[in-house]
Amino acid sequence: IKWLQWGERKWTGRKKEYSGSVDEAVQLLGSKIEHFKFHVFVKREQSKYFEKLKAEVTDEKVMCQVDFAENYGMKEQDEVQSAHWYTKTMSIFTGYVWSKSGGFGFALPSLDVSHDKFVVNSALELILNHLKTLLPNLKEINFFSDGAPSQFKGPPLQNLSSLPCIEF
Repeated sequence: IKWLQWGERKWTGRKKEYSGSVDEAVQLLGSKIEHFKFHVFVKREQSKYFEKLKAEVTDEKVMCQVDFAENYGMKEQDEVQSAHWYTKTMSIFTGYVWSKSGGFGFALPSLDVSHDKFVVNSALELILNHLKTLLPNLKEINFFSDGAPSQFKGPPLQNLSSLPCIEF
């Protein structure tokens, strides 16, 4: 039989075709079940925690989910033919905040498509400044993202209270 499987290296984004006996395919699938069960367990626990925090929001304690949208190519409708070979790209940092007063959506476009911690820091500073005007009694923000750890977990983001806009 033949089957498709994601590439051996992480994040390759490509499927590779394999062939073998039914027993080999079943054995391969069986070897992946424990990892899959753990993945499902973590996903369910994160979802429960996410929903719990959403249910507990106030105007002093909010929840914010952030992530990058994919990069977009910008084209002009009536561009000259040579412009076809030069496309500017942009990135959009998105966010949604849940509070007792309601929800607030954010979409921050940027020509910096690096998606690095410095772009994240700048975007969060804009969001936090805006939240402080919308919710002047804000004291706690729980952040969620499925982004890469290099974007959301390292310095300068380990202590968000060090951002100039935060005075808790």
